[in-house]
Amino acid sequence: MLLFFIWLALKKEVTSLPLARESISISDEEVMRLSSSDLSQPYFLEVFYPVTDYEVLNQQIQQMITNYVSDFEQSLSPNTVQNDQMYSLMISYETYEHPPFVSYRFTIFMDTGGAHPNHFLWTIVFDQEEKRMISITDLEKKYPTILSIFSRVCREVLMSDQGIVNISMLFEGTNPTSENFSHFVFTSQGILIFFEYYQVAPYSSGEFQVLIPYEQIKTG
Repeated sequence: MLLFFIWLALKKEVTSLPLARESISISDEEVMRLSSSDLSQPYFLEVFYPVTDYEVLNQQIQQMITNYVSDFEQSLSPNTVQNDQMYSLMISYETYEHPPFVSYRFTIFMDTGGAHPNHFLWTIVFDQEEKRMISITDLEKKYPTILSIFSRVCREVLMSDQGIVNISMLFEGTNPTSENFSHFVFTSQGILIFFEYYQVAPYSSGEFQVLIPYEQIKTG
């Protein structure tokens, strides 16, 4: 599976940005980087994403990438851009395999000149046999009590994490709702759940993740 950079032009207000494409060899794979070749221009854009053998999966990933790049473009209006501020969008990903499933976790870093950069995460799980995406709703259909299990186990694990400094945020962010547990991947050990910035703790505490073994899901 190769890595490619999505080649997207910036909108009219930033089309004067000189861009340079650079090839980087990482583990015998080709990675493309798009960045400003003119240091006087305060923009940096670097995106990595997988290209798979499944068109439906590729389309889903590329749509997500396009949405984040579009958001980044829209934030760079001529009235708000300052030359002494570096604006950047960086997207990277990790792959998890548990046949027949392949999962991806995308990490999005976007700095548009606010009090601090914005951090987002996005996950996708794909069934290679049925050739379709797996959502939290699919898990609920197969295991009706799975949200309650996720909620209970995550609270037990996170309560002992020093990064948890606000119990009310923890409980709100781990309530047994589909939205709270929509970011997950399948690993060889179990379902790995991710919590974004601000979901269970303040920004300064960062992101959190909890691994729930498959056996614990089956037994409840």
